Amino acid sequence: MGSTLAGRVLNPDAKHLAIVGLAKNAGKTVTFNHLVDEAARRREKNLLLSYGRDGEEIDEITRLKKPKIYIPPKTLFVTTDDVLNNSQLRASAHVYLKTGLDSPLGQVNVYQTGLQGGYVELLGINTVNKVSRVLESVAGVYDRCLIDGALNRTSSAIPNIVDGVILSTGAVVGSTVEVVAEKTAVVVDKFSLPKVPNRQLQKKFCSMPEDARAAVVTVEGDMRKIPGETSFALFHSLEYHSINETLYAVLLKGALVNQMVEGMIHLVEAYRSKRSKTSEVYLVVSDAGKVFLDRPRLNALKRARVKLSVMADLELMAITVNPFNPEGKNLSSQVLVDKIQNMYPDIPVFDVLKSVTTS
Repeated sequence: MGSTLAGRVLNPDAKHLAIVGLAKNAGKTVTFNHLVDEAARRREKNLLLSYGRDGEEIDEITRLKKPKIYIPPKTLFVTTDDVLNNSQLRASAHVYLKTGLDSPLGQVNVYQTGLQGGYVELLGINTVNKVSRVLESVAGVYDRCLIDGALNRTSSAIPNIVDGVILSTGAVVGSTVEVVAEKTAVVVDKFSLPKVPNRQLQKKFCSMPEDARAAVVTVEGDMRKIPGETSFALFHSLEYHSINETLYAVLLKGALVNQMVEGMIHLVEAYRSKRSKTSEVYLVVSDAGKVFLDRPRLNALKRARVKLSVMADLELMAITVNPFNPEGKNLSSQVLVDKIQNMYPDIPVFDVLKSVTTS
């Protein structure tokens, strides 16, 4: 394991990396820029893209200044015609490949810088399908792809595409080290959810009807589609259909939200009272991006022995912290790093600003 952030994550097995921020001003873009710079020093040919919009000078929501994104020479990047034509790179970058994708700010293309780099916004990718389409169009051309993402679009972690995730957190998340550590821990635990335990259950999930939001799988291997659109209707239907069955798993295609947990636990407890008091039940979702549970609900599922699992797991390769809060109280860098590192000894934690200044 490398002793620096770049040494830890820029390895041959991590061709596609996503940097995800826990909140705005958590240091995500600084982390992204640092890894771009380090990869360029290694003479890698990189592809840079954003799941959303990144690199603008002023944040459209907070109105605070943001770090710009620097594109090194001979680097592939994804943005739009209009954005490029209003950037430093308008005269030096060229279209490498037209994607055929459109956006409100012009056609989305893969561009390449020449002998000079410069600053530009990354824009135009906002769905998993678009990311897949772009990556397929330039497959075999780049050494590494770095994706600038956001937690409110956690699909930017794209479990089926990326090889690893870096999570950026910091003082902007809370006023004390303890609050920041706890809020970070909730996300780390979601990213660390285990994969579905067996291929049979994976096949059942993949074979769910397109119009099915959820399904029940019995120990015998039978699967039943669950009708209903709301969480109340969902678990009312689950109870009706499966309380007298040998319940093994609940498969959920959409989002898992707090309001569903009580119904799920009620279902399991009612089943156990009639069938088996020690049986384990699986709750399966597609990936961590579909899990919107707070700490009390996550703990409640564990106490009820409901095993929350995902179809596509993630490797959280590192955590970066930003001890500075532009709108509030700064925190001790070392105390914050140590606190999170002690909670997760197997995941390296770095102060993103120290990584930049010491590289």
